[in-house]
Amino acid sequence: MITAVELKKAELMLGDMKHKAPLVVSRSLNRAIANVNTNLSKETRKIYHLKAKTIKSTMTVNKATRNNLRAITTSSGQRMPLKHFKVLPGKYNPRNPEKSKPVRIAIRKDNGNHILKHAFISAKMNDHIFERTTKKRLPLRKLTSLAVPQAFQDKQLRRMVRQTAMEVYHKRFDHEIKRIMEVH
Repeated sequence: MITAVELKKAELMLGDMKHKAPLVVSRSLNRAIANVNTNLSKETRKIYHLKAKTIKSTMTVNKATRNNLRAITTSSGQRMPLKHFKVLPGKYNPRNPEKSKPVRIAIRKDNGNHILKHAFISAKMNDHIFERTTKKRLPLRKLTSLAVPQAFQDKQLRRMVRQTAMEVYHKRFDHEIKRIMEVH
């Protein structure tokens, strides 16, 4: 968390060019928030079988400016279809249904594959995984799992990302101060 103390620190370090302090803080914040996005994606992929594209598509960034010294990254989205995780498609054997292989899914990397006995993959419906809700052909229920924002609720993940973001912020803060001092 960046406070007024950081801004005062920048003003003291810059001396005569203290009017550049908000610029230093905003640039440092923007670099740190970019690092947050990268690390959230990278660390989430270490825990879950997800692609970076799927994770990053849920994230939005509000960058800091000289007038608004606040950088925020948010993630929003609905529960994801199981097709976004690791799916081992089953094979149906119409001649011998007992030898049919069920659909298997792996959501977390630390857990094994889960067998979905009554599920099937519909090629005509964009490879989503469905199961029937009754003995009849219809209705179908699309199977889903957690949403990306839920994956970000892991306490270890958040602590690690926050720590690296602060390290990047302080490193960039010092760099930006040196850069402005060298130019003038």
